[in-house]
Amino acid sequence: AKAAMEVFNWKLRQFEAVTLPAGGFSGRSQHVGALLGDGTVLLAGGATGDPAASVVAVTANAVVFQLGARTGTTWAGAFLPVNGDMVVGRRGADNAVMMAGRPFIAGGFAGSGQTIATCEVYTPDRSRNGAPKAYVYLPSSDLSHAFGAPIAYRVVDAEGDQARIVAQFRHPLNTTYNACTAQATTIGGDIADDAAGLATTTTDLDGTQLLIDPVARNTTGDHAYIWAMSQDIDRPDVGSTVSGYTIRVTPSGAVRGEQDVTDPVNVLYNTKAITTILPLEDSFGVPNAHQGGDIAITVHIRDIDGAGLGPRTGEPCSVLFEYAIDLNGDSQITAQQDKDWTAMTAARLSTGNAATPPNPVTGVSSWSEAADDASSEPATRPAAKGWVTFEWDALFDLGPPPSATGYQVRNIWLRVTATDPLDLGFPKIVRNKPGQPDDFDYERDLEGLWLESWAPRSSSKSLVKVNEPIDFVFNGNIDGATVNSNTLKIYRGNTVITGEYQVQNDTVVASGVTIPTAGKSTVTFHPQVQNLNSGAAAYGVNDASTIYFPGNQYRIQIPGYAFGGYPLADIPPGNSPPEQIRPIGYGTDPSLVSTYELVNSTPVNGDVETQFQFNTTTGSYADGQAVDYSDATPGTGTTLDGSASGSGFSITVNHALDVTTATSPNLTVTGNSGSSYVVPGRWTVTNTINNDGTSSSNLVFVPLFKLPSGDSIVVSNTSGLRGTNGTSVAGLTGLAYTVNGYGRTTTSFTETFTDATNRDSA
Repeated sequence: AKAAMEVFNWKLRQFEAVTLPAGGFSGRSQHVGALLGDGTVLLAGGATGDPAASVVAVTANAVVFQLGARTGTTWAGAFLPVNGDMVVGRRGADNAVMMAGRPFIAGGFAGSGQTIATCEVYTPDRSRNGAPKAYVYLPSSDLSHAFGAPIAYRVVDAEGDQARIVAQFRHPLNTTYNACTAQATTIGGDIADDAAGLATTTTDLDGTQLLIDPVARNTTGDHAYIWAMSQDIDRPDVGSTVSGYTIRVTPSGAVRGEQDVTDPVNVLYNTKAITTILPLEDSFGVPNAHQGGDIAITVHIRDIDGAGLGPRTGEPCSVLFEYAIDLNGDSQITAQQDKDWTAMTAARLSTGNAATPPNPVTGVSSWSEAADDASSEPATRPAAKGWVTFEWDALFDLGPPPSATGYQVRNIWLRVTATDPLDLGFPKIVRNKPGQPDDFDYERDLEGLWLESWAPRSSSKSLVKVNEPIDFVFNGNIDGATVNSNTLKIYRGNTVITGEYQVQNDTVVASGVTIPTAGKSTVTFHPQVQNLNSGAAAYGVNDASTIYFPGNQYRIQIPGYAFGGYPLADIPPGNSPPEQIRPIGYGTDPSLVSTYELVNSTPVNGDVETQFQFNTTTGSYADGQAVDYSDATPGTGTTLDGSASGSGFSITVNHALDVTTATSPNLTVTGNSGSSYVVPGRWTVTNTINNDGTSSSNLVFVPLFKLPSGDSIVVSNTSGLRGTNGTSVAGLTGLAYTVNGYGRTTTSFTETFTDATNRDSA
């Protein structure tokens, strides 16, 4: 008996040798061979001697054989151990694999030639093995004869064992199915899987629940078979179509499984247009998968149906560019769970430029040769040879990538489909595959506008003083007219901090140091400080419009562009209140630029992004400015009329004051009518913050009572009266007024009484 094995290569229709490991298998004949569900083969029993002898040596030995890799025309193999030999050694036995995946072995002959009336069962690993099941999906019901027909299918197996399939077709005039000749690839770049040793999925979901993606094949168990139609059927006549073919896929594992049959398909004479998508680029020949703003997508369109021979122009095509978003991260695009395929918005179209090329792009000249063929001139990409570049306004369609993702989004898919005058071509898709380098990573555009950094002048975000400016550095120059408390908001709950905004383009301000920097801008927020209104604080901590208070957390919000909006909505800004900070320099005709050039592309939300939060503390931010008396109204030496309403005066200081220090003895008004006394009255302090960071304070004093006739009134202060920067106020002491002399005034009246009860006549 021989120990040799051979394998029949069904693709080449020939037998090929198998190299067996030494000592793993004894020669035998008349043995049992049973195909197991995982593709291995059970070899059991058999005759080890001459089967024609009167007494034949019989073995009970059993092994499982696993076919290995193919080198040249020779296959490797290995023997896997089993848990014991057969119960009875036998030769010439019958066997069948049951639905549970167990080979059933019955009968046979003993060495003496006597028949055996027993049977036994071999239980493979995992104890059982059910039949696999197939689902078939065709990318299109129209199949090009010269292209090769990609057949996408899924194999489901409850145990997840490997499987094999047979693909067959039926002619519309026949009732029988014939094998589909296999083809390794198509001229469109599709690649077929082997028909054996196929991975399966244990999840039995039909195509309405979990789509079979013929391009990505992104679910375990999804595969592709390419039918070489040109080997099996005639090409239809020029310009015609033959309808009614059906295709079926039959899976097998331990036993033959449940097959699936397609709806009728059409075989075309015409060859569909073939799209090749080049890697995304920063510029011509500079690939970069990380893109944002306006994204250039360059494709090559191939069509072999043009007149003539050799490299030639194909049929004119229209090319549709689409995107989709895998929202739930399952590597599928479904209308129920994701942002389904949507036509891309062309750059500048969103801003009303009617000259922008439409989508789909029409009148594209296709070419007969592949994108990398020399005749296609890939180095220069001439439009006459199938090349077209589409500029996608990604920010308009997608909105800005959120900071929570690091301003990068990897779940966006791109799809390009070319259509010739007769047929829709096969789509090509760009997406990120698990474990592979990125093909497309959507990120904020480096040429767009967004907040680059921010910091209080002290650089401590946990100890911000109530008068401390905050500098916001943007990566581009901005239109100062679009900066306000709506477009750059500092808030706590429902309160908004009031203040002034200073915009310096081509400038970076860091820790109070101004650094000229081309192409960058700094917006400085100078917060309003507390005022006094007749001695009472003007701002409360919970007022809708208020100021910083120590010991609170504040947040920053900068609206970004909301996708689906109209980027010209408030340009020029005078048309309506700006919705967001905008770049400067879009010119007199903003419709000539794209969304990313018109808007703040990246939002800031301090409610959810802790890096845009800060805490306030007590104390003053020292800006180093001297605080001096500037002016008084009426001027010093003026005579006051003495009445409470007519004896007030105002004082102007060149810096905002800390109103908590504007009280006696820091700030005092005294009189001297024989002896010195403090004039009772109330101060109103109005601090004004300017958008260049400077400030001033106006102090108004109103006495509570009439001043003594001819008195002298003097305003004085101590070093305790301070500006918000902590610096003492200088120059107030010596400010004096006199009170107008006035005499005693007598007022009399007459009252007439009419009865004893003292009731008057009125």
